[in-house]
Amino acid sequence: MVTRHGQLWVAPGPLWTTLLRDAKLEAFARPAVVTLAGDDFMERLVDLFAGDDGGRGDAVAALRIGAGSPRLFQPIHGRYAVVLASLACTLPGLPDHVVGPRERVGFVVRRVAGAGELAWVCDGKPDQGRWTAVQAPGKAILAGEEVHALFPVMWRDHGRVRRAWAGVVPISARERYEAAAAQASGPEADPETWELALDARFFDPMDRLRAANESSSPPPDDSVAVLTLILDLVGLMRARTGCSDAELRALWSVGATDLSAEILAAAVADPADARAVDGVPGLALTLFFDMYTKDRQDLRARLVALPGPAVPSPSPPAGDGEYRVRCVYERPPCGVRATQVVSSSSDAFRIASFLDLDAPQRPVHIGLPDLSPQNLGKLARTVAFSMNGDLHAKAERVRKAKVRVDGDKLAVDMEDPADGAGIRWISIWSIPIITVCATILLMIVATILDYVFRWLPFLRILIPVREAKED
Repeated sequence: MVTRHGQLWVAPGPLWTTLLRDAKLEAFARPAVVTLAGDDFMERLVDLFAGDDGGRGDAVAALRIGAGSPRLFQPIHGRYAVVLASLACTLPGLPDHVVGPRERVGFVVRRVAGAGELAWVCDGKPDQGRWTAVQAPGKAILAGEEVHALFPVMWRDHGRVRRAWAGVVPISARERYEAAAAQASGPEADPETWELALDARFFDPMDRLRAANESSSPPPDDSVAVLTLILDLVGLMRARTGCSDAELRALWSVGATDLSAEILAAAVADPADARAVDGVPGLALTLFFDMYTKDRQDLRARLVALPGPAVPSPSPPAGDGEYRVRCVYERPPCGVRATQVVSSSSDAFRIASFLDLDAPQRPVHIGLPDLSPQNLGKLARTVAFSMNGDLHAKAERVRKAKVRVDGDKLAVDMEDPADGAGIRWISIWSIPIITVCATILLMIVATILDYVFRWLPFLRILIPVREAKED
């Protein structure tokens, strides 16, 4: 016997015990976003999942972001955000689903816009992306939507090795996401899902009825079955187009006869009576079945081309954006199964800016070189600037310019640039000396501007450090 089951995304396995103990069933069905400090966050995450520690769930829960859209700091601040989830089969015990070679797991970043979501659609060019409204956020991702990678993290469940999935949230893309917020466009249709629904709920059953009708003698009475499929198709069309009953009747046509319109009018007008075949003669249904056999391809082409409902595109909110994460499992098309499994959304969060005043700061120590005469010769010149002849001539013209006073004005005399003669000039510099010059220039400018801003006490602190003298 073959057991049919599906897949679903749930919270990472190490959190299950903690979430069930605290009766947080809603959090159990969604990915978790955790924050870790330090550039060794990956090793710490793996060590946290490893072993069979009973307090591991509480340790992971302590790193999880809370409600209220907290701000997540960027890697430049020494903070990293990681999304965690488990891909399980819908069987008792929620066993791990093994991802095959033709399958893919990942996650997408969605921007919150009122009650809807916006997807980052970039078509493989992240710097040229745009925010696009999503009609069904939990059903599928949009074509061209940016999908980020997930990697497996192993953990032990009572001695049994299991797998969770983790991915680094692109927090450093904040400026790109915020700058493109005004480019949101209208919703995109999902033609693949619509075609699968048409085939699964109307055309495939009708084909089976047609095959049975052709192989039986005398043919069976399929009036009720055909009418039931027509009613189901009417419901699909209504959900797809959002049309009124009159508009649905105008859309419906098979061939050039009025019998199909008569059947549909009865179905739309009073579905209860139509299901009882009240007022719809069995002969009319039989004739409709014959017309379907002749005009199937034409009917399917028109139904596939039906546009989705005109849902207004939600506008991105002003100010800092609010974001969520959804995990995605993609598999090759197989029958009428959905080719994508999209998780529930994670808790919402915001992204701190690069110069956020509340952000933790990395300690940076730059030791300036010793520029004593005996050490100058040891400084390697490793930075080269390449200039063509024309640019070099212009730079020389500025360098040799003479300033003179002409009445009450200052005049600058410049010589005509010499012909570069196709020669490229390479100027080689020393990084340590450049660093010293930049530091001296910074102190000069900061000291001058201190007369206006009075900021030196906030800009620098001088701490004397005794140097050890050589014997």
